Amino acid sequence: METESLVRYSIVVPFFNEQENIPALYMKLTEVMDAIGEPYELVFVDDGSKDNSFKVLSDIYEHDRRVNLIRLRRNFGQTPALKAGFDFARGAFWKIGPRCRREVEARHPGARAEAAFRRCAETGGEGRN
Repeated sequence: METESLVRYSIVVPFFNEQENIPALYMKLTEVMDAIGEPYELVFVDDGSKDNSFKVLSDIYEHDRRVNLIRLRRNFGQTPALKAGFDFARGAFWKIGPRCRREVEARHPGARAEAAFRRCAETGGEGRN
């Protein structure tokens, strides 16, 4: 239980058939969260993907102890997938939803991504801390 108290942020991200997007999002999330400098975990939820999303997520999980992985047996949709992730999460919640992901990835490369993630985390629908 001691390690649970060390997690300040839990970033919960649902995925459905997004194998091509996962590595870049993972790299950006870890880059930004490492720059913030607070203990965190990434809770990735595979929402019944039919492509290789779960394989890609599993490879990341195997190499990064900050990553937790949930696999849903079928596609339940974004809200149930987020609920599953929130139920598993140990820190304060940061929901990284599709709109927030697109904004950060497309409009805020590099150093500005941290500020964009913080803004998303402070807004009511796409980010919450």
